[in-house]
Amino acid sequence: MNSKDKYEILVVGLGHAGCEAALVASRRGHKTAAFSINLDNIAMMPCNPSIGGPGKSHLVYELSAYGGEMGRNIDNCFIHARMLNESRGPAVYSLRMQADKKAYQYRMRKVLEGQENLDLIEAEVAELMIKNDVIYGIRCADGREFNAPCVILATGTFLGSRIIIGKTSYIGGPHNELSATKLSDSLRNAGLQLDRFQTATPPRVRRESLDYSKFSELPCDDNVGFSIKYKGTRHCNIPSYLAYTNEDTIKIVQDNLQNSPIVIGNITDSGPRYCPSIDRKVIKFPKNLRQQIFIEPEGENSEEIYLQGLTTSMPADIQEKIIRTVSGFERAEIMRYGYAIEYDYLPPGQLKITMENRNIKGLYSAGQINGTSGYEEAAVQGFVAGLNATLFLENKEPFIPARFESYIGVLVEDLVTRTIVEPYRMMTSRAEFRLSLRQDNADKRCIDDGYKYGLIDKEIYSRVKNKYYAIDKELGVLAEFKINPNKENNKILDQIGSVPIKKTYFAKDILNRKEIKYPDLKKFGYELNSDIPQEWLDIILTEIKYSGYLCRQQKQIERLRKLEDYKIPEGFDFSKIKALSNEAKDNLHRECPNTIGEAARVCGVNINDISIILNYITGK
Repeated sequence: MNSKDKYEILVVGLGHAGCEAALVASRRGHKTAAFSINLDNIAMMPCNPSIGGPGKSHLVYELSAYGGEMGRNIDNCFIHARMLNESRGPAVYSLRMQADKKAYQYRMRKVLEGQENLDLIEAEVAELMIKNDVIYGIRCADGREFNAPCVILATGTFLGSRIIIGKTSYIGGPHNELSATKLSDSLRNAGLQLDRFQTATPPRVRRESLDYSKFSELPCDDNVGFSIKYKGTRHCNIPSYLAYTNEDTIKIVQDNLQNSPIVIGNITDSGPRYCPSIDRKVIKFPKNLRQQIFIEPEGENSEEIYLQGLTTSMPADIQEKIIRTVSGFERAEIMRYGYAIEYDYLPPGQLKITMENRNIKGLYSAGQINGTSGYEEAAVQGFVAGLNATLFLENKEPFIPARFESYIGVLVEDLVTRTIVEPYRMMTSRAEFRLSLRQDNADKRCIDDGYKYGLIDKEIYSRVKNKYYAIDKELGVLAEFKINPNKENNKILDQIGSVPIKKTYFAKDILNRKEIKYPDLKKFGYELNSDIPQEWLDIILTEIKYSGYLCRQQKQIERLRKLEDYKIPEGFDFSKIKALSNEAKDNLHRECPNTIGEAARVCGVNINDISIILNYITGK
């Protein structure tokens, strides 16, 4: 069966990257086909059953404001929610929502199946069809061909994947699904560089086999959500708990390290630094006996419990011994054993910042195939790739979020301009301007582009604009209301526990004091705005309390924005600039920056090099 010119965009893989790519492409009116080896595995969560967390939550908030689906989906399918890092300041507040995994899959599939311009096809994609470095379609393992000028690879960890448990290894995908074994050869034949990464998951245990009296229950936050539209529509709290390893746990691991795939050499590829296996932790930190284990249900109607922090791919009998040393796990019944998985990926130095391949026109890639780790990182790449594929077809300027505008911009630029030696994970520390790029103002930062590209409807857009009009108006009133240094006002300050004033202050300056709360202003004669919800008020207080830092960051951003305005011609030959060091030439040639701003962030390029490049390109 051949499909000639029926589709404009083909999406290979329907994990979190593929779902977002397929949806943005079809929602923008382009006829799209999306392929999965097994349609029952759409939006599967083979590892952690959650969305969000430090750094990752910022990605999901931004994706929601751009018009992506992940935030809406989890808001309708979560079973536990927590706002993390509340004691550490608003720059690093991070919402984490635990999913009902099957409900998450079911709803996402329903959204995809109901989407106009989108066909879902169960097939293993085996080959890319390329001519003269231009892609024109794909060929399936069963011989079917599908033509399209754009193909987006979102294969996750299925590409040439191998399951590893102890000394045993075999071809397979996550949760013993099929591996995509043929596509890797096609990518190599097309001249693309492939490498290997690995990741792992913990064992799952039966819910009723644990003694919950020995665990600490984790609190659940209500009235939270990622999506602009659906926030607060679902309230569910299936408890999660916290346990710890102990001396016996670590001893079991130490006594059996000869069975660890890491020691055996059965795992030779790089794995994620920030969620290592228990045996890797013991090898690196043998004296750290007390390590956290988060006990997380996988769904309302599931008996499986996910043990975050106890990842391992040691033999099954060793896994049982390890688990039963933990207090409360003495009678634990393992339903699924932990395993490691190795898979092929495309080192992202082969990408343009649009997620298009540098050497093959019309070929895009997104997600773990680009060397990243995590559902959230995958989803935002899928969105960027899908949107840019549509803009490519429409002969329009690409969508390139800047790193000073969004965490998505940080992620995309890091992939393109930095060497990836382990699966890339988003963290707040990666963003230079994280106080300006908070999760609570993602809608303000991203909504204009979501509306511009037709992915946010007018009603939602107007609601967000009205929200920030009201916030700005209240900030203006607070900046004008005077509090004089009289006896009565100083008495009020004393009662609150604040120092007296000796000159006239504005209300916003008084609010800048840690001990002063918004309702306290009423005591000074300020008329409180009852129409402002607490969520908006929190933004107002953050803007006031961190105004000095935000002002400095804004000046830095403006300087950086000017450098971003200077474009570097595509394919520019840096070797022509004789004044550059050889290191700078080599690194710039490898990374292919699009702007002077990007060039400034390439390793080995200093401020003098930037001055030379700027002068060469602009004559300034």
